[in-house]
Amino acid sequence: MAEREIETVREQIYWSYANLAMAHTAVDKKQEKYERFNYIIRAKLFKGLNDGTMNMRSIFDDEKIKLQVGQVCNYCGSPKNLTLDHVFPQRFGGTDNTENLIYACKSCNSSKGKKDLMEWMTFRGEFLPLMIIRRYLKLTFNFCNQHGLLDKKMEELVDMELPFRIDLLPIKFPNPNELVLNITDKKERFKIANWNLERPKQNSKKTKPALEKIKEINADIIVLTETSNAVDLSSYYPYKVSTEAFERTPDEQWVTIWSKWKIIKQIPTFDNNRTVSCIIDTPFGETIFYGTIIPYHQAGVSGVRYGNLNYKPWEYHEKDLYKQSENWSELLNKEKIPLFVIGDFNQSRYNNQGYGTKKVRQILTDLLSNLDLRCVTEIDFSKEYLSPDPKKGKTRNNIDHICISEILLNKMKEYKVGAWNHFTEQGIYMSDHNGVYIEFEI
Repeated sequence: MAEREIETVREQIYWSYANLAMAHTAVDKKQEKYERFNYIIRAKLFKGLNDGTMNMRSIFDDEKIKLQVGQVCNYCGSPKNLTLDHVFPQRFGGTDNTENLIYACKSCNSSKGKKDLMEWMTFRGEFLPLMIIRRYLKLTFNFCNQHGLLDKKMEELVDMELPFRIDLLPIKFPNPNELVLNITDKKERFKIANWNLERPKQNSKKTKPALEKIKEINADIIVLTETSNAVDLSSYYPYKVSTEAFERTPDEQWVTIWSKWKIIKQIPTFDNNRTVSCIIDTPFGETIFYGTIIPYHQAGVSGVRYGNLNYKPWEYHEKDLYKQSENWSELLNKEKIPLFVIGDFNQSRYNNQGYGTKKVRQILTDLLSNLDLRCVTEIDFSKEYLSPDPKKGKTRNNIDHICISEILLNKMKEYKVGAWNHFTEQGIYMSDHNGVYIEFEI
């Protein structure tokens, strides 16, 4: 059914519900994609709902499912720090009745905030479990039925203050292999990302597409280097820690760690202007995150950022590797939990080519090995992820890295490392660095 054929609120709810049912049957059968019989189910249900021969099932069914799911966050599956979340926000008329209440962890509840549930789903860039969407649709139908809104034209609800967004009801669902019925069916898959933003300015043409790309990447934690106040991700990430700003650049931060999970505490580092560290309460346990920029080859030779320290090229880089690794060692010995070291390392580490020297690469390799850390981004990203620069015609060598404690890597069922270009599909530059990420299951 074409979108233009939907005129009333009733039709919009029924069409969304019919699409949901189609997705439900496909997920139940563990299909990779939708088939003809799925579309037949959708068409029959939509017709039946409209002519009165079929009805939406009672929300009592959803209450039984809620009991079966148990005391976990209905959005992410975490059993920790649970609160009761109102599906329909109280400020817009949502009630304290059991059908409007589900468990949500404090992190998800905080991230959702005052947003409508479907609006929040759009912000997340990921579909919620189908049973949560079904509950939302039934609450929407019941509310509209009680307030005489079902046969209103869609446009009549635009300016009304309501506990739902009728225009955001989902009518297009991803492939069934990307969906789950309940959060307990979802594999625990996580994403950690890293990107150097080249000191973005508020009105720069680079900043907007960069923010859109960050939203698209949708990592659970993203470490940004060479960032600034122009990058505000608080709508997506309720927690952050940053390096202290230098006096000469008060609006810039060398590193910021943005997290969807609670940051338990920030930990002072050997240089709070250039590195930042914290402990995060992740679903896989408390973990240290250390964000950094390791000095580039001319650091300490000349220039404003590091000053003239009479160093030779790569000398500051080499000294800083030892200094930072001492800091990593201290954290590991004190906290005795896994560690992520993430940031702009200013050396490419694939096949001993690109930016860097053989000596500094070997120093970092040895230091990581001594601390049981592994750099997972030592791969050729040009084969699958990175494209030639639209102006230079060459694919850049990656110098931004993610290093992880071996003890945590050994717990991963599998992991995938990926990257994204520093420019958009239209050739607009977002930075002079590509981004990288690791996606994994535990």
